[in-house]
Amino acid sequence: MKNNKKKLIICTIFSAILFSSLLVVTSLSPMAEIGENSNKFGTTGMWLGLAFLLVCYLVPLLLYSVGISFMKYIMAVACALGAISIFFLIIAFVIIGAIYSIGIQLFIAIGISILLLIVNSRWMYLAFISKPITQSDYA
Repeated sequence: MKNNKKKLIICTIFSAILFSSLLVVTSLSPMAEIGENSNKFGTTGMWLGLAFLLVCYLVPLLLYSVGISFMKYIMAVACALGAISIFFLIIAFVIIGAIYSIGIQLFIAIGISILLLIVNSRWMYLAFISKPITQSDYA
């Protein structure tokens, strides 16, 4: 059980890193010029968005890591909502790519988004489907 908890914590940290890098990549790209409320790299809005994102990841993760096990279910809801939003974000990136000629940054953003979907799927697997191997499994 403890090994599974460690894997879940590592997976959550990796998801937070990917989501943060997605925010930074999109703020560095020409996509940041689209729309009046978009965050450009280095602006207060980008840093506040990054800080909010990390707080949303780290507070439940810290509570889960100290032993509040029901936080896993709250994190699962956030993971599912994140996966759904990333799925639609990929669709938006494809549409933006078709309308505007945005080059490599778009492919990097799509690649990070796909990795994020994979990590979130792995998180759900670790949280609910996988079970630790016990001594009775060998008998």
